[in-house]
Amino acid sequence: KDGRVVRSPYRSGLAKCPICWKTANRRLFERLKTPVLAKPEPCFFVVLTLGPAARKSPSWAYRSLSNRWERLGRRFRKQYGAFSFVCTAEQHARSPYPHLNLLVWSSSLAVDHQNDRSRIEKWFKTIVRQSGFGFKSWIRPTSDPLGKLAYMVKLNAKTPSQVVWAAPQGFRRLRTSRGFYGARRKAPVKRSG
Repeated sequence: KDGRVVRSPYRSGLAKCPICWKTANRRLFERLKTPVLAKPEPCFFVVLTLGPAARKSPSWAYRSLSNRWERLGRRFRKQYGAFSFVCTAEQHARSPYPHLNLLVWSSSLAVDHQNDRSRIEKWFKTIVRQSGFGFKSWIRPTSDPLGKLAYMVKLNAKTPSQVVWAAPQGFRRLRTSRGFYGARRKAPVKRSG
């Protein structure tokens, strides 16, 4: 009315946007929470580090993560059949090399883990090394998948200014198994009357 123009900042809705990151990650957590709560299978928290052979350069290490994870997934499926997962890459300030944090759901793995935990951990260490990951990798059952999921989404929220991030352009920090999210919900359309 008085001729002044009010500008509001452009909102991208992206997790790496300094304005939108909180809302984007809250939305991501809510979207992931529904299928996590619906999963009847026991959940395992997995950490996969890279061995010395994978440490040619940080960008090479990031590019090799997908192939290493695919090899490990094939070996896992061969032993235990289909499984669901949520995966994120994490990099600490003290090292330019990433490691993967995963939540894995598999009922057949849970049965075997209950019956013979040491054999499963030995088997896991073997397939991890065969897939190109390092010695400091582990798998443990978790009773709090939502807490671990919140941690993984928090890692996804960190922008390059908050953490050292040597990943190549376009690297997806958070990955899920196919069909994990379910259908995407559309925002309601606001109509002016």
